Amino acid sequence: MANNDFDAQAPVLPRPRMPLSQRAKIFIPFDPLKGYQDALREKEREAEMQHNELGGLDSGFEIC
Repeated sequence: MANNDFDAQAPVLPRPRMPLSQRAKIFIPFDPLKGYQDALREKEREAEMQHNELGGLDSGFEIC
């Protein structure tokens, strides 16, 4: 028969603190799609240039 009180009786030991130099490595950004962010920035730059060439918001469109 299993002892159901085993977990309640086990001592809880504090986890040792991780050095900051090691901890920082955990939070390094993960980029699964290499180059995707660069491609987005390029498209954003192109769209902004096109927007500026058309004269901003006053390019013949009526804002309702």
